[in-house]
Amino acid sequence: MCRFFSIILLLVSLQATCQSFSSRKVKEMLTTLTDSTKVAYINENFYEIYSADFNLAKDLTNQAIKISESHRWKNQQAYALMNHGIVTYLKGEYAESLPAYLSSYELFDSLKDFSGMALVCIEMANYYRKNGHLEKKYAFLDSAEKWSLKAEDEFTLAKSYGMRATFLYNDDLIDEAKEYYLKNYEAYKAMNHQVGLGYVLLDLAKYAQRDGNLKLALSYVDESTTIRTKLDDRQGIAENKLLLGNLMLQEKKYKKAIIYFQECISYGLKIEYPDLVRKGYSAVSTVSKLIGDHKKAMIYQDSAYILKDSLFNLNRTQTIENLQTRYETSKKEQQIEVQQARLSEQQALINQNRILIAGLILLALLIVVIAFLLRNKLKKQQLLILRKKE
Repeated sequence: MCRFFSIILLLVSLQATCQSFSSRKVKEMLTTLTDSTKVAYINENFYEIYSADFNLAKDLTNQAIKISESHRWKNQQAYALMNHGIVTYLKGEYAESLPAYLSSYELFDSLKDFSGMALVCIEMANYYRKNGHLEKKYAFLDSAEKWSLKAEDEFTLAKSYGMRATFLYNDDLIDEAKEYYLKNYEAYKAMNHQVGLGYVLLDLAKYAQRDGNLKLALSYVDESTTIRTKLDDRQGIAENKLLLGNLMLQEKKYKKAIIYFQECISYGLKIEYPDLVRKGYSAVSTVSKLIGDHKKAMIYQDSAYILKDSLFNLNRTQTIENLQTRYETSKKEQQIEVQQARLSEQQALINQNRILIAGLILLALLIVVIAFLLRNKLKKQQLLILRKKE
């Protein structure tokens, strides 16, 4: 019981330090905008919004979805749905995330927006990676690259390279992964895409860490942190803190490692990123064990387990399968309805053609009969004329 209260106090005290970001100003500013400007602002600034506050991002993407749907702005609605899928995924709300992705893809597909389709496929690939679906994650990534090439979209193609590199790295295909990370880095560098560079530099730092090159790893993390600080990317900064902690742990600099892990937890709580907070708790627990602080290790370990249970419960896989099955069933029903509608249209057209052909035949017969009658009449008139002459 004592340990339980210690966990609660830890969570509350950390949460209390994480309220510096206020959504009030953003919400007040949005009230002055027209519907079209508001939706455009939310979609175009989604990265900045969610990297600072997940809950605000969730609320605003919901607003953008409703406004877009009411005005029938399909393109804006598709982006709002995709963004909603991203932020709910990051919050661990997977049952809400998947339907948003599927609806977004359907809208982009109806618009033949190949870039949009590619972006959703990248996010869905990551979603299925998180949920342990090996075949689906690569299948969606293949689709992302296909649509990127069809759209001739360098950004989405670069993003798909980065995601593939991550998948390969996690699957222990290190050499293949590095090739894609470098392609990803060169593409973002050529575009001067700061957000993308922030991500890929962190990935390259992990490679340097794996190779035991601490100096190079720290250099990459510093470069990434500089970019992410300028962007006020709190999610990215938190991820960088986590890696810095791991680098210090590798060097057995335990006090520095704990500081970085605590900072990671602080940022994670601030933006309400539960999976990152879980990793931070687990890391602090590991270091605490190494320095002999077993009580602290146990508290943080229990905190990590609480979050893990909420994120990775036993029913989640079944829920995801049910959602996917429901979507596929709905799609099949829609396809059947469309096919039936087309068949009905074709049958109606066939019936119309039959009526038209029958009418033409009747008309032709009528013309033949009239011609025959006229011919007979003319013959009778000619006979009468001949008889009179005689």
